[in-house]
Amino acid sequence: MALRSGPGRLAFTWEDYSAVRIESPRLPQPRLAVSTDQRQSARLGLRSLLAAGYMRIGLLLRPGTSLANRDLLLAGHLLEQSLLPPGARIPPLLLPATGEHRNLVRDWIHQHRIEAVLAESPALAALMPPAAEPQAPGFAVLDVSGAPAGLAGIMPDHERVGAQAVEQLVSLMRANQRGPAPTESCTYVPVRWRPGSSAPGFGPRG
Repeated sequence: MALRSGPGRLAFTWEDYSAVRIESPRLPQPRLAVSTDQRQSARLGLRSLLAAGYMRIGLLLRPGTSLANRDLLLAGHLLEQSLLPPGARIPPLLLPATGEHRNLVRDWIHQHRIEAVLAESPALAALMPPAAEPQAPGFAVLDVSGAPAGLAGIMPDHERVGAQAVEQLVSLMRANQRGPAPTESCTYVPVRWRPGSSAPGFGPRG
């Protein structure tokens, strides 16, 4: 039986089991994992907003994001930003654990003249200026699973993540491979973009 031994750790006799981890980057075991491709999520999100006509796009990350997920999201976003003109590269905003987040987000949007925000979570919409305000930016999120249809953003393929993990686990069991894998390996599952009225885009620019 697995026993909690501390934050982000599991006390478990791994040598007795075949095991595959789904997401959960904080856990050191199992070393074989299947995950949504977070880096592709950030890249596809920025590219899709660019295709909708937005040019000045900011990445907004919530407090408490795991270092592994944060680094993947930042890597994807910054890679896509490197293809833009320097003047269109908006610094990401990583919200601190404490403080007045609403004012911080509004100041960030105003200072950098942000046209669209790509946020980590639908909950961050509460920090955005009302959509009725003049110059209110478009809003999209990096995981729209279970969110209202009008919310634009990334749709992970959770079913495929689960199916891939089961397939890998069955292969390990058939080969009688138990215990920690000799090296870490993660299979990344692609995502897709879901359009929505929260980020309608611009018409042709004059």
